[in-house]
Amino acid sequence: MASILILEDDPVHCHLLEHEFHSDQYWLQSCGDATSALRLLREHETQYEVGIFDLDVPVQAGEFPQADAALVVIKAAREAFPSMALITIGSMFIAEEHLSGLLALGLKASLQKPFSLGALHNLVDDCLTGREVKESRANTASSA
Repeated sequence: MASILILEDDPVHCHLLEHEFHSDQYWLQSCGDATSALRLLREHETQYEVGIFDLDVPVQAGEFPQADAALVVIKAAREAFPSMALITIGSMFIAEEHLSGLLALGLKASLQKPFSLGALHNLVDDCLTGREVKESRANTASSA
């Protein structure tokens, strides 16, 4: 059973992602802010195999700048679970300095909202089976 961490602050999008991956094949944990994600990363005793991270998530009590929240979580994920497949989702443009930082951390793919849940599912399956991530899948749009 593959374990997936989902960081998505929009409750509707989070529910859609949970529904898409709810099966005997996946074990899920989801959270809606960077602080909760960091807590889950510290407390999780077994390996997360995939992380799906919204790029525009809130932080609690100004722990770090809002603009850096997703990057802080992704860095912590990489440190805690070096082999975790990192996937970002977002409706915002990724600044060049953030993109280069994400690529240096081993980002597998970044999906722009709206995207197809089927495309995300295929992407996760590719990550879990070791297949090469297809660029066309990372750019498929419509539905989430």
